[in-house]
Order: sequence, then C-alpha cells, then structure tokens
Amino acid sequence: MTGKKPCTSFSAGLPIEEPECFYGRQEQLERFFRLQRLDLRPLRVLGLRRSGKTSYLKHLSSKEVLQEWLKDTPRRMAVAYVDAAKSVATPRDFYLNTATAISQAALDHLGWTMPEVPGDFSTPQAFDAWLNLILKAKSDLRLVVLIDELEALCKDPEKIPASFWGHLRSLASKQFTWVTASFIDLHQLGIADDVVSPFWNIFHHEPIMIGPLETQAARALVADSAEHQNILFDEEEFDAILQIAGSLPYFIQAVLEKWLELRKDGKPVSQCREIILKAMLRPSNQISRQFNWYWEHFSVGQRSFLNRLAQGPAVAAGKNIESDFEDYGLVYGDEGTLRIAGELFQRWLESHSAEIPHAEGAPSSPSSIYSQSGGVTINAGTVNITGDVTGRDKGESKRETDAHSPT
Repeated sequence: MTGKKPCTSFSAGLPIEEPECFYGRQEQLERFFRLQRLDLRPLRVLGLRRSGKTSYLKHLSSKEVLQEWLKDTPRRMAVAYVDAAKSVATPRDFYLNTATAISQAALDHLGWTMPEVPGDFSTPQAFDAWLNLILKAKSDLRLVVLIDELEALCKDPEKIPASFWGHLRSLASKQFTWVTASFIDLHQLGIADDVVSPFWNIFHHEPIMIGPLETQAARALVADSAEHQNILFDEEEFDAILQIAGSLPYFIQAVLEKWLELRKDGKPVSQCREIILKAMLRPSNQISRQFNWYWEHFSVGQRSFLNRLAQGPAVAAGKNIESDFEDYGLVYGDEGTLRIAGELFQRWLESHSAEIPHAEGAPSSPSSIYSQSGGVTINAGTVNITGDVTGRDKGESKRETDAHSPT
C-alpha cells in the first residue's frame, strides 16, 4: 500500500490518516498481524516522540488495512484506537472512550452494531458486563484495543489507581487484548497492582520498535511528493534530503516540505541544504525544539554518548546504549561504524556540545526522565526513570528494523 497516492496533504508532525499515504513499516505490520492472526497477544509499541507511533496505530485500525492483512483468516477482528492523552482523566473516562471506540470499530470493520454504550461506567464491573455481552454474543469476534500515549494514564496515581492496571490485565483473553504505544517501556512506568501480577507481565517479550524508516520507503515518500509538485529529483537531491533529515519520518517530511518550497521558489539545489539547516536549527524552529525535547529526556550518560559520536564516527562496541539509539533512529551503523543519523541532529549536537557534562556520574538535569538513582515517579507531567533509552530487558537484542544509513 506504499506510494499509491501522492502524499503531500500531510504536514510534518501530523499523524497519517489515509492508508495509501502510509509509507514503510512493513516488518512491524507483518509482526503485528502474525502475532494477532491466531491468538491475540498483548503487544507494546515503543518509539521516540514524533517517530510515527500514532500513524502506525491508526494504520492498524484502518478497515482497508485489516481487510488486506486478514483476508485469508476466517476469524473476524475489530481494532479500536484510543488516545489516552485525549479526555482521559479517570478510569471512568478510559472505559467510556474505549467502549465507544470498540463500538465504532465493530461497525466500521465488520458492519456489526454493538450494544448501546452506557453514558457512564461507574465501576470496572460495569465495563466488564458490557464487554462480556459482546464477546459472548459474537464468539468468533476478536477485539484489539490500541492505547496510544500510554504515559498520559500514569501522571496522576490518585486518579488512576494501581487497581486500574490489575483490571486491564484481567481483561486480556483469547478474544480481547491490548496494544500499548509509549516512549517509556511498561515496566518503567510504575503501572503495577500489588494484589495481582504486573500489567506488563502479560505482554509479548519483544516490543515493536517504531524507529528508522526503511530507505526504500523514505525514497518513495520523497519521490511521490516531488512528482505531485511536478518536480523531478535527481540522485543528488534524494541523497541530500535524506542526509539532512536522517531516517525518522517527521524530519524527512519537514526537510522535504522545505526543500520543495525552495525549489518552487526557484532556489538552486546548491543553496537548499544550507538554507534548510540554518532555518531548522534556529531555537524557535519546531525541529530544534524537538531535539531539545529529546535532550531533556536523555540521561547524562546518553548525552555524553551522543556528544562523543557527534565528534566523529565510532566503532560499535555492542553496548545496549548503541543498539537503543539505533532502534530509535538517532544513530545508524555502517559496516561496524556508528554515526549520528542526519545532518540536522549532528549539527544540533555540535552546537550544544558545551552543555553536555562529560562525567558519567554527574547528576542529570531536573527535567530528565532518566534519573541516576533509580525508581519511577510520574507527576505533573514529569517522569523520572532509570534505564536505557527503551528500558527493554537486557536480553532483548533483536530489532524490528535494521539500522541503516539515511541515504
């Protein structure tokens, strides 16, 4: 479904709503449907902010995508999308939003009308009763609920108590399951119930990583968008755009939009690179602010690692921090050598090198989500965590996408 329609209707940072405008992520799509086709499995989707997690989830919940991937299976599946950051302050909000999304997904995907959604779910048992009514009536139905922005449910433990997570855990079955999307891994979010096993214990051991976009998909995105503007790129321009942007879709989209704007204004190709770099690295630019957000959410050790790599390529040493940044698309490996992905991030790091402590044991900034002391606290939108970038189990080394050069 890649490249079927010129996709210049999106703006950098906005989720992709139309399946024909979704590029790449084939391995992640295949893995999701492979695991869900027979027996439903709780899965966790991990990726940086603006990596494309929301676009991926919305793609999974599209009727056209479900029909294409499930055409050879007799089981009926509905996939509901829930944005945990939108109008969810209490469990009652979550249950109501989830029931509404399930009802709409069943109607859109299968043409089924679900039992009327109550105006309120005053208790978890009320949601159980509504859900069981559906599952018993439709024994061949498989329901998957995608929870986007999971961190939003962890900001106020007084409003979202520990027992909430135990209840979510109890709902997982052969007919019903959860798929979560977050920047922070589940076992680092403090989502546990002292009475039952942790919520994250039921999830598949390997996350689906939303990291670098495949080179072929990135080039297709660039080519289709340029063709729609009646502009033909030569190889030099393809390479320049991806060298500047790196391999994360948000930055590719942003650089591409600016490049096309400059070309339509008659700017020569030789000037486009420096104009874009200068504009996007201004402190007020959204790209620069995005890098600032990343920086605030990395530990001192992670910042030092990136600082050293910004000074020049380094031989891969097989450390967790290297594979974490590769998985997230900020670093790529080339024949055993590690490099920063994208000239934008490289230049940004160079300009901020004086702000990076070199001492590994130096205290991290107050706004960092990674603390040196350990533990997890989430309040007022601030998160403090210990661990590697993804927080995945040390034994997990298999990646969902191969690290690659952005060109």
